[in-house]
Amino acid sequence: MNRSRANLRSPSKRNSARSATPAVGIAKRCQSRISSGRILAHNHPSGDPTPSAHDRELTQAVKAAAATVGIRFLDHLIIGDAAPFSFKSNGLL
Repeated sequence: MNRSRANLRSPSKRNSARSATPAVGIAKRCQSRISSGRILAHNHPSGDPTPSAHDRELTQAVKAAAATVGIRFLDHLIIGDAAPFSFKSNGLL
């Protein structure tokens, strides 16, 4: 994986500190890349892909921030030991 992809997937504290919220920082980084849409993905080290309250809040914040800069937010995936949890497939996006 190249460094630019790693930065997209893992917002750094430095970038998040410069933005109003981590969601805005994510949207700003996505805006600088050319694509038709974005998918946010992360893992849960516990192995349980069930979204936390924070995951749900972040998803809605990223969706709103992406919309303000014209980016389609396609899905948020949580990777665990079993099948990934998809916010879109579960009607939460």
